[in-house]
Amino acid sequence: EVHAPDGTPRPPSSLVGLCPQKDMLFTDLSAYENLRLHAGLRGVRGAHDACRALLREVGLAGKEAEMARRLSGGMQRKLSVAIAFVGERSIRVLDEPTTGMDPISRQEVWNVFSRRTERSCILLTTHSME
Repeated sequence: EVHAPDGTPRPPSSLVGLCPQKDMLFTDLSAYENLRLHAGLRGVRGAHDACRALLREVGLAGKEAEMARRLSGGMQRKLSVAIAFVGERSIRVLDEPTTGMDPISRQEVWNVFSRRTERSCILLTTHSME
């Protein structure tokens, strides 16, 4: 049993945002629709604006309507990172989150992690030595 900061018991899944090593995207949904689906499942208030802002933050501005299957491997990873960060979660588990990204994209995503460390604990696995 896990207790939220207010002492309320919650299932562990409600406290964790996950970016698995293998992307688990709905390939027939757009980048926005994938993120919006997860926001809806997590009860995110103001989900439309939150999803648009998060897609911008991870470097997917202008790709919101692109089907997930048509995104490059690096862009699919960015979408997986965005999914891990949608909604209020105490813990973010990120397994090789920058695999397949070019150096500039990798740095942009590291910057997202840096900005968001105040809001949650980030557990990160990576082979990147940067």
